[in-house]
Amino acid sequence: MTIVKEDNQINKKNKKRTLFSIIVPCYNAASSIERTLLAVSQQTFKDFEVIVINDGSEDLSLQLINNFISIDPRIKLLNLTQNQGLSHARNLGLDYSSGKYICFLDSDDWWPSNKLEVFKKHFKKGYDFLFSDYTRVYKNTKKEVYVKVKKEIKYEDLLMFNPIPLSSVSFDSEKLGMIKFRDIKLSEDWIFWLDLFKNQIRPFGINKNLMFYNVDPNSLSSNKLKMISRAWYIYRHYQGVSFLRASFYLVGYILNAIKKRL
Repeated sequence: MTIVKEDNQINKKNKKRTLFSIIVPCYNAASSIERTLLAVSQQTFKDFEVIVINDGSEDLSLQLINNFISIDPRIKLLNLTQNQGLSHARNLGLDYSSGKYICFLDSDDWWPSNKLEVFKKHFKKGYDFLFSDYTRVYKNTKKEVYVKVKKEIKYEDLLMFNPIPLSSVSFDSEKLGMIKFRDIKLSEDWIFWLDLFKNQIRPFGINKNLMFYNVDPNSLSSNKLKMISRAWYIYRHYQGVSFLRASFYLVGYILNAIKKRL
């Protein structure tokens, strides 16, 4: 793997710290990356950096990213010559980030312009993990479904379902420690949240629509049978939950799957 640093290359040693680091992995996202980066550039709160990881895209993604870089110097690029997968791209973004607070934004999701402004105000209240209401936008039909989140969530709640889309979150980088995304292709964000919640964080759900989540009905995460099987594996293999407790949490997970909360 080779990392090619573009004109606005990222220098980890001499970086000025921003309040927010926004990590955007991109792979063949030419149809959506402009909308995503535009939504970030138009944030009313301006103290942030954007780290885009072009993960070996074979379409026009790189060209479109560079177009934005020429307009907005807060956007930085890490260009991978070969596709390494989402977990690797996000971990690379974490390695190069300088912000006090970390945000993830997938290349087909987008935010309203007040997202960072609202999050900044809530971080001042002492929370160190924030997430928000969001709108599911179904890729094929363009149907929109508003999702309201609970204001409080615990580790045990997360074991029974993952109500937190990656692009809706920001958290204090000091809580990260040695936590990284696991090198798997399904539920990597859920495992990341579970690992993070073990660090005694103070989470809070904001009841404002601060993210638009692009949903592909054919994605792996839409296959509930596969997700239930994966949940059991996560309990036993990644979280070290006992057989009895894992059985209890799996029942809760299945009930949530039936309610279409996955």
